[in-house]
Amino acid sequence: MTTETFHYVAMNAPEKLARQAEKFISTFEGNPKGAQGPELVTLINLLSAELVSYFLTEPAALAQLTPVQMKVIDFCASTSAKVCSMVSNKLYKKRDNKELARIASYIKQLYTQIDGDGSYIAFPVGKEFVAMFQPLIDANETGNAPDGETLVNIIDELTGEIMDKVFLHPTELVKLSMVTKKVLDVGIDSCEKALHAVNDKVVKKLNGEQLATYACHYSAVLKTVTKEEALQYA
Repeated sequence: MTTETFHYVAMNAPEKLARQAEKFISTFEGNPKGAQGPELVTLINLLSAELVSYFLTEPAALAQLTPVQMKVIDFCASTSAKVCSMVSNKLYKKRDNKELARIASYIKQLYTQIDGDGSYIAFPVGKEFVAMFQPLIDANETGNAPDGETLVNIIDELTGEIMDKVFLHPTELVKLSMVTKKVLDVGIDSCEKALHAVNDKVVKKLNGEQLATYACHYSAVLKTVTKEEALQYA
């Protein structure tokens, strides 16, 4: 009998990020008197910093990139941090708690603690995503890296999923004026251009060993689990 499996993109939440997520979520289980927008801004910025570290800084260090390549990585990381801080402040800092409570409820769905394995930000993905992701899984198992173009396409799909589920869906839970919508669109465009610069100038030009390192690093975010195990992520 075939065991039914479920698939999640799951990113480790370090202690500082985990504590801030728990703080923001638990605030709305009571009746907070003060506006909680700044707490959400802090949470979003911590999320952004963790993702920049995982997708840019960590694999670059593992693959031992050249100083020139690291300049591209550092520029993208700096741009992403600045844009996230600017956009999150504009979107959330002055929101009323009624709107923020909806976001807290959503973040509660994303945040999970797994006994013996730490805290995660996680969301389910379908079979089509898993099929697209398969070359990274194969590379992790065999050590045979995908080519740079394939790796870049997978990175684009993966970061797109994370952007949509972690950063963009919460913006759909609040009312956006024309001005804030424009700020959001410009921010998204800036981050995408910076990431594409990394992919075009760095990732596509990696050698086989470096591509294998990147593939192994990224493949860890996809968790394939049984129905019982999926309850930990849901």
